[in-house]
Amino acid sequence: MNQEKTEIEDLRMVVWSHSTYSDIWEMFFGQLEENAPFFKKTLLVEKQVDFNFKDCDVIINDENLPWCQRIVNCLEKIDEKYIIWMLEDFTLYDTVNINDIIRLKNYLENTKYSFVRLIRSGIMKAGNKLEDNLYETPRDNIYLFSLNAAIWKKEDLIKLFTHYRPDKLFGNFEIEASEACREIDIHGCYVYNNEKLRGKLHYDSSTFPHIMSAIKGGCVGKRPRWNMTQYKDELSVLLKKYNIDQNIRGIC
Repeated sequence: MNQEKTEIEDLRMVVWSHSTYSDIWEMFFGQLEENAPFFKKTLLVEKQVDFNFKDCDVIINDENLPWCQRIVNCLEKIDEKYIIWMLEDFTLYDTVNINDIIRLKNYLENTKYSFVRLIRSGIMKAGNKLEDNLYETPRDNIYLFSLNAAIWKKEDLIKLFTHYRPDKLFGNFEIEASEACREIDIHGCYVYNNEKLRGKLHYDSSTFPHIMSAIKGGCVGKRPRWNMTQYKDELSVLLKKYNIDQNIRGIC
């Protein structure tokens, strides 16, 4: 399948970001264009920005609103039924498996599941195997919901944040969102192909090879710094490639 020309039907990548992270957009979108040029993509950001990356729409959200409402408002402006949820530091470092992405999107279309995580994360005991490299996220898992890269049925993500209305992303957000998923009967699954453990809670992904959080600290109120602890090899290459001075943010 020709990755340069193929476009996946009814699927759009949605990237949540903030202007204070604009210094990593060139790396994020550059790697995306190199490793997965077939994705339609939209950047969600709080104000108009100087942004000219190839074929990416921009939706502005109102920072004065609660976080959940900002998300819902943005998602309602997207036409596609399926989205890939991303943060701006989920940086690709190798080629995305387009055939697997299409298969997973089609699996969602034909089942009860609301999402497929593109990485195994926060799941200590593997769930039931559904088909090749695809497992059910256990309903009682503390991180039934997670802010990982994932394919979502857009309407189900809207449903979640209409039911569970967090003001911000901090604190016990993922744990509380997981409980909300159980309350409204949202089911999910994840891909796993015996990749190696990276840190304590997540694995690598051969389907969607990315750095899961190139920047650490911001979501817990600390200074956002480069995640060299877990991704030194990959980030060392990418920071040099995009001429980024690691000392400006610092490392952790």
